[in-house]
Amino acid sequence: MTLVYQRRGRTRRMFKVFTRGAGESLRSKTPGAKDPSEEQPKRMERLCFRRTYGSLISESKAAEILGISVRSLTRLMDQPSLA
Repeated sequence: MTLVYQRRGRTRRMFKVFTRGAGESLRSKTPGAKDPSEEQPKRMERLCFRRTYGSLISESKAAEILGISVRSLTRLMDQPSLA
């Protein structure tokens, strides 16, 4: 019975050692990782492009949803994807 408690205590100590400071340090050391403040959400833009290409909504409606002009939308849709 005491062996089980010793193992649990040892396991908890090891867990604390390995997880101490791991959250931020691992993310910052990942190659190619972006700072979260630099990321721009693009989901709505992708959804509008997809619906416009599929003729489900008009270009003017997509531009209105995104809050840009139709000319800007056309320019964005004509440029190649960087993904």
